[in-house]
Amino acid sequence: MINLTILVLLGLLFHTYVLYPWLLKFLRKPKQVDKALEDFPKVSFIVAAYNEEACLPAKIANFKDLNYPVEKLEILIGSDGSIDGTNDLLKGLEKPFNIFLYQVNEGKAMVLNKLVREASGEVLIFCDANTILAKDAVQELVSPFVDRQVGCVCGQLILNDSGKTHLGGGESLYWQIEKFIKAKEGQLGVLMGANGALYAIRKALFKELPTHKTIMDDFYISIQVMLQGFKCTYQKSAQGMEATSKQALGEFQRKIRIGQANYHFLGLYLNLLNPLQPIRAFCFLSHKLLRWFAPHFLLLLFLLSFLFIYQSLFLKVLFLLQVLFYSLAYWAYKKEGTDVWKGAKIAFYFSSMNLALALGFWRAIQPSAGGGWERIERDEE
Repeated sequence: MINLTILVLLGLLFHTYVLYPWLLKFLRKPKQVDKALEDFPKVSFIVAAYNEEACLPAKIANFKDLNYPVEKLEILIGSDGSIDGTNDLLKGLEKPFNIFLYQVNEGKAMVLNKLVREASGEVLIFCDANTILAKDAVQELVSPFVDRQVGCVCGQLILNDSGKTHLGGGESLYWQIEKFIKAKEGQLGVLMGANGALYAIRKALFKELPTHKTIMDDFYISIQVMLQGFKCTYQKSAQGMEATSKQALGEFQRKIRIGQANYHFLGLYLNLLNPLQPIRAFCFLSHKLLRWFAPHFLLLLFLLSFLFIYQSLFLKVLFLLQVLFYSLAYWAYKKEGTDVWKGAKIAFYFSSMNLALALGFWRAIQPSAGGGWERIERDEE
């Protein structure tokens, strides 16, 4: 029974991290809708800002440089009680900018809800303040909406790896795999969560975000679109760029909040397992649900192999391999700021990511402190 349990745990981990991406390689691309937009829709950019003084000048210049009809573009930026120079940079901006300076910090979800109410566009584009967009990003992002069944389109986020932290370096490699998975899921119309850096939805499909608990707004919004029966796709040609993490500790805290938010609304997301939508259910189970509980699987695997180590050579070897893997991750952590073997960076990122998820789970089962946010620094290079 112990060996069977361990094999099941290994199988689940292997499936979510290795087998599922491998299976997607054999996915046949569905036939695309062979028509173009007859006219560009009016779009509303939705940007929540909190202490973004460092990146706002570049972001404002980037908005002004976009190739999209200005009469069909509005840019709503809400400053959520910023205490740096953010408000000074936003004051005086003219159309297509529409600026809202909120005096009290109420959290990103509240700001997004307020901005959407003010938006007049047929399509909402959600974008981070530190994401620099390609000039044609808007046209590329809205073009899939020619298919009336498409409700959400996620753009491609390109991470510029500064190499300053092992967490950032591992994140860059991890994101390459994630982009491949997103592209394949997008072909099926079941992209498991947009990336908040750049994605668009039909305004009519927006559901107000809960503000009483920590929430990942990008995942919640895109999943709500799918639960209403619409497709969620991926548009590789709609590109935005960000730098990887500047501070390993700050990025670690961000991942804890991501995990906490996902566990908070697990009951809603489990609706994606509806057997009447088998492809969507399989993708959610494989890509998200199993990963969210990977820390539990890893802990149980370690404890079982340790407690029953003398039962077989297999358990001895398994326990030793785990010790070596986590030791390698710890070594990479201690070597932060120096060049280390790429495999050690991967071990460190994998371990820290799952540790963050575990801490997120612990926070999620504690009394909620509300839906506020903290700004996590990334490089501005």
